[in-house]
Amino acid sequence: MDRDFVIENGVLKKYNGPGGDVVILEGVTEIGERAFFGCRGLTRVTIPAGVTMIGDYAFYDCMGLTRVTISEGVTEIGEWAFSGCTGLTSVTIPERVTKIGEGVFSGCMDLTQIEIAPGNRQFSVENGLMISEKRHCVIFAMGNLTSVTIPDSVTKIGEEAFRGCKGLTSITIPAGVTEIGCAAFWHCTGLTSVTIPDGVTEIGGGTFADCTGLTSVTIPAGVTEISVSAFEKCKKLTIHAPAGPYAEQYAKKCNIPFVAE
Repeated sequence: MDRDFVIENGVLKKYNGPGGDVVILEGVTEIGERAFFGCRGLTRVTIPAGVTMIGDYAFYDCMGLTRVTISEGVTEIGEWAFSGCTGLTSVTIPERVTKIGEGVFSGCMDLTQIEIAPGNRQFSVENGLMISEKRHCVIFAMGNLTSVTIPDSVTKIGEEAFRGCKGLTSITIPAGVTEIGCAAFWHCTGLTSVTIPDGVTEIGGGTFADCTGLTSVTIPAGVTEISVSAFEKCKKLTIHAPAGPYAEQYAKKCNIPFVAE
């Protein structure tokens, strides 16, 4: 019903309805930031042709959402827009989308089918990974992955890109990767070992947090900063790195076993 929507100048500011199968009203041009935030009763949503932008956190934590139809007019999907939509199983990225924010599908562990419209050259899906071709960045990893080799074209692993990939046991990160986002591998409980490429200089907050099966991480000499929470709850971990550089100091500080290589 119309009164379920708060709309200002074409921007859907807030949805106050009970959820279920929702068709957004014609005349809306933008789904505003947090418009459906935490609407766990939402099961399906149809976005009309006039909408060009889906704002940050627009459907964050809509756990009951199983299907979303994104119109061909959409050009931008904001960061964390569908994060926590644990019921979402498939999504199609339209041809005109040129920008997708960080963590857009973080925590969507049942999302195992992503289709990129044939005319869209900005994004691709390869080896179960959604990749921004322009930014050379892994945006999202599908939750059913068990082993993956990241393509050589990738230089960045986005924030929470592999979050909750519990079945992932093996990953190969190419030499060209220079940045790994915060919480990129958070709660990948099946992961046992990782070798971080030489070009990486920083390991951010929660990058491997709660990877309870992780026993070995090889860190290059060039790493000069590691967050105190980077390996939180990794109780079986041993750090392998050249003697002397920052990684050895970090290991001692955090009481993590260290092997010089």
